[in-house]
Amino acid sequence: MTDARSCTHPDGPRACREHELDEVIALADRVFRQGSAQSLRTDYPLIFNRSCLENIRIVRCAETIACEIPVAPREFIVGSDTVRIGIIGPTATHPEHRHRGFATRCLEDCINLMRQQSLVLSVLWTVPSTFPFYQRMGWHPVASQGWMYPLNPDDHVRFCGGEIEVVAFDPVCANHLGAIRAMHAMEPTRIRRSDDDNRKLFTLPRIRTLLALRNHEALAYLVAGEAANKSGLIEGGGDKEALGMLIADVLRKGTQRSALQAVVPFAASVFGELLEKRLGERRRPIEEATGVGYQMMRINSLEGFLNSIRGCLENCSARRQIELGCRETGECVTLTLDGRQTTITRGVAGSPLMLPQAELTSMFFGSHPAAAPANDRFDWPPAHAVPWENVLPDRFPIHELDHC
Repeated sequence: MTDARSCTHPDGPRACREHELDEVIALADRVFRQGSAQSLRTDYPLIFNRSCLENIRIVRCAETIACEIPVAPREFIVGSDTVRIGIIGPTATHPEHRHRGFATRCLEDCINLMRQQSLVLSVLWTVPSTFPFYQRMGWHPVASQGWMYPLNPDDHVRFCGGEIEVVAFDPVCANHLGAIRAMHAMEPTRIRRSDDDNRKLFTLPRIRTLLALRNHEALAYLVAGEAANKSGLIEGGGDKEALGMLIADVLRKGTQRSALQAVVPFAASVFGELLEKRLGERRRPIEEATGVGYQMMRINSLEGFLNSIRGCLENCSARRQIELGCRETGECVTLTLDGRQTTITRGVAGSPLMLPQAELTSMFFGSHPAAAPANDRFDWPPAHAVPWENVLPDRFPIHELDHC
């Protein structure tokens, strides 16, 4: 066993090497899956695999992996816009190497990696006790991102409808893949997924993906989980009536849990509309759901982010020129809104409004009540005030199935 005090020359932070992946997963399982039959190898197959080694950043001390932090590059679709984001996955430090700054160094390395890959935003989910660590590095807890609806088996009567055939998703069936791909593509706010992503996500451990068929045509799909990190009804789409019948089928047949939850992000969706119509009186902030966590965000590039949401900005009725800057990075941009066209240029001509990263993040995405609301400490000058809540659709919600 390595003596932590003897690690005077740690190796890293750097990319994980192929022969180290098993060690990385063992460390992550020790921290996040102690006493569980689940493993991060199969819980997060889009991250912990040999094709993603460059994005798994580690610090090694002699024969021990001291710390690991993965970055998952993703494309977030917001209407007509595409925003390249980096999702920070499960972060683990070996118990013998804690409080030595290894996680900070790994996270700094992740920030550099995201800069190199032009990932303009970063997202993670965590618990309030770890807020200070991530806040020191520029992340900020943002406003609530969705709703949780408690469910009970007897609720199946609220969703009953006509007759459908319920079948399990077959990952090798092209018709199943194509149907789910088409239904998910109808969501105006979503993470872009490949067919290979869908195969893996819809067959995660302790996850069931069901399809509603009528005359051999797939009408709706529903994802139900009993995993530590994916619990309850976590995604659905397609025809609203058929989706309701899938929910009724799951509740009627029962699960290993006496009570269920359904989680849905703040975004227009058939799943969300259905839950709100049938269970609106029960809804709670999604952060109260089991296994979801609190969303934190970091603006890695102000210029890159604004350019990514150009379509959203051009829907803004405000007409003004805004000069903004980030104190930590010194990055400054000029944003010109004229009601028809948006211009974003690097640099400023006058005196920009220089804000900390936390202030910038909360300006666009709000602050969560569990954290000190950054923008409550600042009186926005009228020249810079923009109704951002009317620009960005439904904050920045990400489906639970895409959480790392």
